[in-house]
Amino acid sequence: MIETRPYEPQTYIALARILVANKRYALAALYYEIALSGQWRSQYYSMVKMANLEYSMLLKQLSAQGGERTIAVYARKRLGELSGLKLPESGVLYVMEWNTDSTDIDLSVISEGDDQEYGSHHRQTRFRIARNGRRVPVLEGHFGNVVNGYGPEMYVAKGFASAKHCIGIYYKRNRSNRKKLRTAILFSSHRFDRDGRYVTQAKALSVSKPGWGKRMNNCN
Repeated sequence: MIETRPYEPQTYIALARILVANKRYALAALYYEIALSGQWRSQYYSMVKMANLEYSMLLKQLSAQGGERTIAVYARKRLGELSGLKLPESGVLYVMEWNTDSTDIDLSVISEGDDQEYGSHHRQTRFRIARNGRRVPVLEGHFGNVVNGYGPEMYVAKGFASAKHCIGIYYKRNRSNRKKLRTAILFSSHRFDRDGRYVTQAKALSVSKPGWGKRMNNCN
């Protein structure tokens, strides 16, 4: 993977995830560091933000192990040094990324029961996938709208690790030159708490053509 696509930060992020899944945390940290420190093209800026957040969750988990183990000591030190986006003490992070360049896919995350709260977000100018036949605004916690790249689009809900959200995906546009490559989406959720525990779930989706939309969970 590194030999064929060394110029993309998502290559190193993917390897870090595999290593985390196999509990090889020290090597995973190395690949996250490469993703954070590389001089990437501007289209990968959001990927670096995602690496920052994922790495922060890993370091927080390792720091919570306590004691003077080398990896725990390093994690506590490095966590304090990381700059950029910071996660709250507890909550849920939703991430959507995809595999084709010059593609625009939108993520919508709405807390269940927010129907009566839309008016408080009238200042927002961008909108997401419809819920109950209405267009709903981007809520606080959405880290920007990626319209020309591989994503990711991310949303963090502070202090709502046990809350239920309505999640929608809308495949808006594909201007990639690689027309034979079908667009695939990886959607993941990371629930974490102040004690360093976090649970990750991921789902892969293959999408057909622009105009495709999907509700990711059952909610009214």
